Amino acid sequence: MPAKHAPADDIAQPGDFISALSIKYGPRELLARYFLLADRRLRERGVVLTFATFRELSDVNVANRSNWLPLTPTFNCSFNELAGDTSFCLIGRDASGDAVASHAGRLFDWRSGSFAEAASSLRLFYDRPERDALAGETCTVTSSAARHLSGMVSYTGAVWYRPDYRGRGLAFYISRIARAYAYAQWHVDYAVGMVSDANVLKGLTNQTGNSHIERGVHSKGSTHGDVDYHIVWSTPREIFEQLTAVLAADDQAGSMFDQRRA
Repeated sequence: MPAKHAPADDIAQPGDFISALSIKYGPRELLARYFLLADRRLRERGVVLTFATFRELSDVNVANRSNWLPLTPTFNCSFNELAGDTSFCLIGRDASGDAVASHAGRLFDWRSGSFAEAASSLRLFYDRPERDALAGETCTVTSSAARHLSGMVSYTGAVWYRPDYRGRGLAFYISRIARAYAYAQWHVDYAVGMVSDANVLKGLTNQTGNSHIERGVHSKGSTHGDVDYHIVWSTPREIFEQLTAVLAADDQAGSMFDQRRA
């Protein structure tokens, strides 16, 4: 059995998202307006977004294994030191406090590397792949863009929605929250993620708002088996443009509703 890290109790900030929110970088007014809007829209859908620890995320994952694959090692505190200043975990809860959604993020310093190098070396997934990677596990990167995704980069994943909460538009708001929050904390050069080819074909990227998508990550012998992925990414400018567009569309929809009531 590979050696594992002992999970720490303070690897993320517990608490309600809005009450615990801080904005260190970026256009403060724009970010604050979006976070408040998204939080309100999620609550209208019966979901309160909270900060959580990665220990909690692991527990939720295990409890919902019937509809959620095991966590990828990237967000598994058994294989990575998920410090509070370089990672975050969000869990959406219903009125009873039960978890119905999740999204997590990590900061990677690739100023001397790139997404392609991190993935092919398996260091995207494990702090110590030479110790913890599965026997025969490999990741081949054929995406040309992956070589250029470098600098300080946020990587988001651990995305899950409980089946009875799917189709409510949660992904539209939470995916944008995750990218914007990562920038607000870390002033990143790129916000990056991966989506399996199967989920791309299902149209699961249509609501998430990533500006770019490219096929070309091939994982073999991983905790999820053999899986092909698309890389998705946005620049800070594109993140802010997305938020501006959402706010404008929401304002327009509200204005049209008010006119109909008049």
